[in-house]
Amino acid sequence: GSYKNLSNMMQRIEARIVTGAVTNRLVKMRIRPFTTIHDSFWTIASNEENVKRQLSIFFARYKVPEPQFDTTYYHPETVDE
Repeated sequence: GSYKNLSNMMQRIEARIVTGAVTNRLVKMRIRPFTTIHDSFWTIASNEENVKRQLSIFFARYKVPEPQFDTTYYHPETVDE
């Protein structure tokens, strides 16, 4: 029904924001390194607030509800080989 269509539309809008506008803005601002994986950004800890700020700005610009941001820190010494 219409709720499923709305959900799909919102997912497409979110994907465009993340992969298009936000990624381009981060590159222009020289916020590096980063990469995107599905609906996530991977970057170094010192970039965390800048990435979150750019995401917030673009969600607001497109009048899309801002998702809750979760942060996970990767520690290479704790990963099994």
